[in-house]
Amino acid sequence: MKLISYMLFLFIIVVIIRILPVYLKYKKSSYKNYSNSSLLKVATNTGLLGEFLIFYLLEKKFPEAKILPNVYIPKENDETTEIDLLMINEKGIYVFESKNYGGWIYGNGKRKNWTQTFGKGKKNRFYNPVWQNYGHINALVEYLDLPGDIFKSIIVFSKRCTLKKISKIDDDVLVLRRPRLINKIKKMNKVSEDILTNYEISEIYELLLQNIMVSDEMKEKHISDIKRKLG
Repeated sequence: MKLISYMLFLFIIVVIIRILPVYLKYKKSSYKNYSNSSLLKVATNTGLLGEFLIFYLLEKKFPEAKILPNVYIPKENDETTEIDLLMINEKGIYVFESKNYGGWIYGNGKRKNWTQTFGKGKKNRFYNPVWQNYGHINALVEYLDLPGDIFKSIIVFSKRCTLKKISKIDDDVLVLRRPRLINKIKKMNKVSEDILTNYEISEIYELLLQNIMVSDEMKEKHISDIKRKLG
């Protein structure tokens, strides 16, 4: 019984250590107003946690911007594409692809797959996130009927990973770890001209706002379409 009680105590401590920091951020954030994801789901789902942490940083450092998570954009082939995060301000529309991965990351902007490696030679291949985000931006260009140069593609990896070798990335794409995100965007904003008015920002925001609280059926169809493409 003592061993069971001790193990239970350790489990509770681990849960508190894992959830408490997320809870403190989640409580202050407007993320819960945009997402159907509970605190427990965010804290225990690696992908959602990465998206939430980016959202939290953006709304904290750019309070004047419009930020939307998990935006589903319809495409001409009756499918949808899901965008992790969007931020809209006078400088344009920032499109974020979140990769909350650990390990060492190797990637080439011109190749279909990137590699995540761990100790003892363990590897995992994943689809080129630069191409993935280009797909998101192309869908947005069609849906919003806006020129492509309004959009800024940003690939955000976890602070737990090391970007070991990332090559042949186009100049209009950022690939970085989450700790560098805010400073990089601030530097971009300093050298960028204003291209959207307050009215245009509100119009785009209101249109995209309709595409976040989608039905479970649409989410299931989106996942089914992805699985079908992957065979």
